[in-house]
Amino acid sequence: MVDYTIETKLSVPAAVEKLQGALKENGFGVLHLYDLKEIFKSKGIEFGEYRILSVCNPKFAKSALDINIKVGSLLPCKISVYDDKGITKVSLLRPAAAIRLLGDEKLNSLGKTVEDILIRVVDVLK
Repeated sequence: MVDYTIETKLSVPAAVEKLQGALKENGFGVLHLYDLKEIFKSKGIEFGEYRILSVCNPKFAKSALDINIKVGSLLPCKISVYDDKGITKVSLLRPAAAIRLLGDEKLNSLGKTVEDILIRVVDVLK
């Protein structure tokens, strides 16, 4: 499976706030937070609650880049938090699946490590 998705009883803003805290506790920073509702609104387009967090752990990123410089095209990791017909969902593109696209087996264990941490982070919202 390429993604990992959970449902939460939290609103989108509350889920994003809690997610940011859990990421920080696990050594990840949020490089950017995209609010698609606001971005689309500024263009005259109606859209529901949808946030995308670009997240990174510099130590893991450096290790991955040291193994294969092409991994930069997959960085940073993305986590989406959105409203799906009244249900808040949190979705993560699995880093291990993304890294396999490069075909460099030396990256596999690192991708799995990052994925395991990010799944634990996402799971705090359950």
